[in-house]
Amino acid sequence: MDLLKLQYFVCVAESPSMQKAAEAMNVSQSTLSLAIKHLEREFGLDLFRRDKYRLELTEAGKTLQTEASALLVQAENIRQQMLQFQERRASSITIATEAQDFTAEAEIFYHQYDPKYRTVQHIPLRNAVKPLLQSGRVDFAVTLFDDTDDQVESQQMFQEPLLLLVSEEHPLSQNESVSFRQIQRETLISLPEGYAFRFLCEYFFTMNGVRVSSVHEVRDPELTARAVRGGFGVGFVPRCTWLQAEEQVPHVKALRVNDRFCGRQVYLTRLRHRELSAEAQVFYDFLLCFGAWIRDHGAYPEAGTRSWMPDRPDR
Repeated sequence: MDLLKLQYFVCVAESPSMQKAAEAMNVSQSTLSLAIKHLEREFGLDLFRRDKYRLELTEAGKTLQTEASALLVQAENIRQQMLQFQERRASSITIATEAQDFTAEAEIFYHQYDPKYRTVQHIPLRNAVKPLLQSGRVDFAVTLFDDTDDQVESQQMFQEPLLLLVSEEHPLSQNESVSFRQIQRETLISLPEGYAFRFLCEYFFTMNGVRVSSVHEVRDPELTARAVRGGFGVGFVPRCTWLQAEEQVPHVKALRVNDRFCGRQVYLTRLRHRELSAEAQVFYDFLLCFGAWIRDHGAYPEAGTRSWMPDRPDR
């Protein structure tokens, strides 16, 4: 199987139209169509049902989407691991992150703060953080759970509510808030099974006495709003992330959730008895300051602001 063809297929499956998928991948629609035809020929199966207005996944297509999405995430993790060997540790800091939106935003500010060092980020499965720390393949981790035990310590940076995204055409878009019972029959848009944010979302349903009806999986949290806009279901997004992206995603509305247990806590997690390198310690302290700003202001800092940043060490 060709990973690029799988990437094209998943993008088409997660996009509202072939045109939007082509724009997202920066290729022609004919390139996407040809890739899908090659996959269908390779498997001897129809992956889409085609009509005049849209493409709809067949059962085989839905299965391929789920498995291919997980495979692409795994392939990206492998690529990042190989990059780690290419880069000298003197010029890179490696972390595992269960809050990709937070660390991606923090990285933008960190490059302004200390441009000499680059960060390499792994996106692990929920149970993979501790083995990554123990193996030394990552310096520390950003997690959504307190993983403190005799080997690992977690320090909470901030907590924030999650908002529910619905399309403007959804009946719930007339509301300002929603309860879990109102969405228990909806399709939840979330990461593949095994990732921390997916586990967190399903935990909310369980704690409020309802079940997830079905799940539409996306390989990247940034695709959640686009999938909501395309009518694939409803999805959760952290408040700070939505405030940052709201203007870029038209025809989608964010609702407050009235029930308990609908927020996320973000932690810095590290091995207890392992001293960080000087460079990793600087990034660790930087993230604490970045998290403190979010805790105190309920939003990411504005671009270009530096008042909240720690004093940069002389190295």
